Amino acid sequence: MDGWQRFLLIFAQTAFLAVGILISVKIGGGSNLHNLDIFLIGLLFIGALGWEAGMGRWLAEKLRSGHWVGWIVLAAILLPVAREALTIEPKKYPAAETTADAIEKIQQAVEENKDGEILFLDQRQLLTFGTVPKVRLIADYEKKWMMDEAMADNTAFFEPYVADLKARRFDVIISEPLWVKFQGEGLDFSEENDLFVKWVSIPTLCYYEPKETFLDQGVQILVPRGEVWSEEGVVCP
Repeated sequence: MDGWQRFLLIFAQTAFLAVGILISVKIGGGSNLHNLDIFLIGLLFIGALGWEAGMGRWLAEKLRSGHWVGWIVLAAILLPVAREALTIEPKKYPAAETTADAIEKIQQAVEENKDGEILFLDQRQLLTFGTVPKVRLIADYEKKWMMDEAMADNTAFFEPYVADLKARRFDVIISEPLWVKFQGEGLDFSEENDLFVKWVSIPTLCYYEPKETFLDQGVQILVPRGEVWSEEGVVCP
């Protein structure tokens, strides 16, 4: 490759790395590498270019000659996966019976209130794949979007949501299980948890109460409260 080609590769990879790190820190909490996927794919292409340019033949010769490079290649393959291979176990899924029960309860709640307004704060894939009867999607209030606005402490964004809750606009809310539990600092994603509790969980639970909660499936059905929730340490907006 000439100088310009090398420059473009380095420039592109540096940009992908910087953007991936920024997104991981801002949103992903830095717990894994999935926000660096474009950077990693770029490395794969660079490795393929090097392989075609002669690295493959060079490596094959070194391996056949018993050179120390072979041990480095073996270590490079085994070391990153050794710990995971020793602790790997099958994926655990919730029991089919309780999952079917959760879906049935959601379908029943939607069917009984289809003439009103139903908010899918979470689990919107049930609408996408036709698992529940079609209802009007309320696009403004979606869990990940609200999480982003909560992390920005965007008071203006949540004012309409709180007003809708006070007015009992929604006949049913489908959400992940909501709790009022502040974690403080120092735990994984504790800041995100505390902001979500402040801006979403507390306002929602002040005016809506859980009717059904399925912890294994990560879903909760909420209905309007008759009176505003009163709990020690909780101040309703």
